[in-house]
Amino acid sequence: MAKLSNYLLDFSAVSLALVLFLMSQPAQAGWQPFTLTNGHLLIDVEIDGHLAQAMLDSGAALNLISPEST
Repeated sequence: MAKLSNYLLDFSAVSLALVLFLMSQPAQAGWQPFTLTNGHLLIDVEIDGHLAQAMLDSGAALNLISPEST
């Protein structure tokens, strides 16, 4: 149990360091082109060199990934 406790403390410390780092960075804002498809806002993204579209969500109760996306 002590190892799990140490892991959680390490994870918390890293999380806090990341939050503090991100808060210290200047805010970046700009225009991101989007398309509106069936009432959903879609933006073009690149993940690990692969082009894709991401749906902007303003606060869903659940986050889901379909089997077709893997």
